[in-house]
Amino acid sequence: GYKPLNLDVAFQQQIAEDDDIDYIMYVDTDSTFEKGTLNELMCEFEKTPEVAYIQLMTAANNMHINRLSKVTGLQQTIARFVLGETGNWGIPIFYGHNAMFRREVVEKVGAFLEKESNGEYILTEDFSITIRSYLKGYYGKAHWLLSGEGVPTSLKALQGMWERWSIGGLQVLRKYALPTLQSK
Repeated sequence: GYKPLNLDVAFQQQIAEDDDIDYIMYVDTDSTFEKGTLNELMCEFEKTPEVAYIQLMTAANNMHINRLSKVTGLQQTIARFVLGETGNWGIPIFYGHNAMFRREVVEKVGAFLEKESNGEYILTEDFSITIRSYLKGYYGKAHWLLSGEGVPTSLKALQGMWERWSIGGLQVLRKYALPTLQSK
């Protein structure tokens, strides 16, 4: 439970006892942002008090490394743009980074670290928290403000990413497909 456990520990150690924190920005070590991003997000939250989280539009920022990162970067950037646009018609997916949540939502939705009924950790904590937010009556919003993320630069890293996404996506679907279909 590496990343989800770390997110939960960070919340407990840095946020849980501080009542002055209303928003949580999730970033990765390779995240990049335009100047004014935080101000823009805060204005958007003020304009739409019912929104639980805002996912920034995310494009590959390391496509120049090699041919694989160029192809992977193009594919992933296009996929993020499609997910962003279609997300504004339904459930925008939280990518696990480059997004801001209302603190109260994170508290009500629960821990990132989550197990399946068979005891295995769910590998896509970001997809899971998206669905769990929705099931608790919250919704997110995609924002067209551009941010950056790194993409795999080796075949081994690319394979690992797709394996996590595939297995984790199936785990989330197995656990939440029926409750999602039965929800309002």
